[in-house]
Order: sequence, then C-alpha cells, then structure tokens
Amino acid sequence: MLIGFRDGVFVAKSIYAERHALKQAGFVWDKEKRAWVTHNPNVALRFPDWLTDKARRVIREGATARGKYPTIEASAQSGLSVPIFTDQQLAAAHNSLRLLASPSYPHHFSPDDATFGVSMARGNHLTQKQGAYAMTLVRRYARYLPAELVAETGVSVPNAEPA
Repeated sequence: MLIGFRDGVFVAKSIYAERHALKQAGFVWDKEKRAWVTHNPNVALRFPDWLTDKARRVIREGATARGKYPTIEASAQSGLSVPIFTDQQLAAAHNSLRLLASPSYPHHFSPDDATFGVSMARGNHLTQKQGAYAMTLVRRYARYLPAELVAETGVSVPNAEPA
C-alpha cells in the first residue's frame, strides 16, 4: 500500500485485499481516480508506514497550521490549513531574529532558543514553516524588540512594552 497526496486529497494505492482496512479507516472509493481517497489527514495517519514524503509534509504543515497563527485553506477540497504569512511579516520576523542574534543588541536569545534562533537569523529568508516558529520567538521576546517591528509581524502580544 502507498498513500500519497494529489489534487488536494490523500490517495491510497493498494491491492484488492487491503480494501476493507482502508474503508474501515475512513477512505472512500473514487471511481475516477480508481483509488481510495480521503480529505482527512487523521485518516491517512492511520497508516504512517505507507505515507509518501509529500503526504507526510502536507500533514506536518497542517499540524503547524493548528497553532495560533493566521491560516487560509490550502485547497477548497483538502480540508487542510497551512500558515500563510505575508512577505512583509516574514521580513519583520526575520529582522527581529537578526536583532536578537546581533552581538551589539542589549537583549539576546535564551540558551534554549539560541541555536535555532541564530541559525534562522543567519539565513537569507524565512520559509512559511520557519515563519511559524519565528512568530513564536517574536511573541516570546516582544518586550525586548521595537514595538514597530513587532507590529509589522502581526503578532498580538498582551501588555507588550516597547524596547
């Protein structure tokens, strides 16, 4: 059996004998695709050993989207959401990380956040997935960052004091 992701759905290619397990898990037969399909990532996760890399990536991105960040539908049919940050938000988050990683800035990452925070700060840009974690760091260190920079990220911070 192999479960991939195509056209906004998880598609299971299997032999005839495996049909009962797929149906019981929540897959439905699609006559056009001639395969078992589901929109639900939790159904696909019932067979983790048979997920393709793309299917795993789609599920991981969906899990990231269930956090505290703005989301949009990845596909009208898929039922999965992925975090969507504008280029301006990603740039502001990246600048925030660079500021915290700068030796001349009076505030720095805690030892727990330093390795990953500094490595993201040194990169050329942030991906959407890195952006989700960067927004967590911006929220955590907001009181040490310029208020304008935090505002550009779109992160809401209760009782934030300007740096």
